[in-house]
Amino acid sequence: MYPIVGNFHPRRDPMQISINRTTPFCPTTFIGKSWSFWHGPADGNGLEGELEEDVNARALKEIDPSKILLEAHLGPNEGWTTGDERIARLITAKRIRLDLDTFHAFWNNKASIPARFKEKTNGNTTYTFFDGQTLRSPLGERHALCFYWRGGGWRWDYKRLDSRRRVDSPSAVLAS
Repeated sequence: MYPIVGNFHPRRDPMQISINRTTPFCPTTFIGKSWSFWHGPADGNGLEGELEEDVNARALKEIDPSKILLEAHLGPNEGWTTGDERIARLITAKRIRLDLDTFHAFWNNKASIPARFKEKTNGNTTYTFFDGQTLRSPLGERHALCFYWRGGGWRWDYKRLDSRRRVDSPSAVLAS
C-alpha cells in the first residue's frame, strides 16, 4: 500500500451536491472541438472499445463534499508518478475515482467546491484531478481534467496521463 503523502483530509462541508446524470459532461462543449472520451485499452487509439471510466463513480447521484479524499499515492522517496500510475494505484486501493459529471457539478456550482481545495500544497497551487473518466485529445492522447484555485478564482486544465503528478496534484476520490 502506498502512503498518502500530503496534508489532505476530509473536513465538514454542510451540503450534498447533486450529480446530473441525465445531461452528461460533454468534452467537445466544455473543452473544444474533437475532444472525446477514451474508449478501449490505454495502448489503443482511444476510439474503439469500452469507455475508460470508474463504473462506481458513474453510479453516484449525489456526493457529500466532506467525504472526498484528495490522494496522491506516492511511495517512500517518490517525488512524482505519472497519471497512469496514479490511476493504477487508486484502483488497487479500491478508491472510487470521481468522474467528469462530478467535476461538472462542482464547476457549475463553484460555491460548493470545498474551501480546502483552495489550500496550497507545500506552497504550490493544488490541482485536483478527476480520474474517473479518461479524455481523448484531438491528437489521440489520454488526458485527465482538473481544477485549481488561482488569482481569486477557480480555473480548470487538463494534463496528459503520461505526464508527472506530484503531491500537489491529488486525485479526488471516495473510499469504497
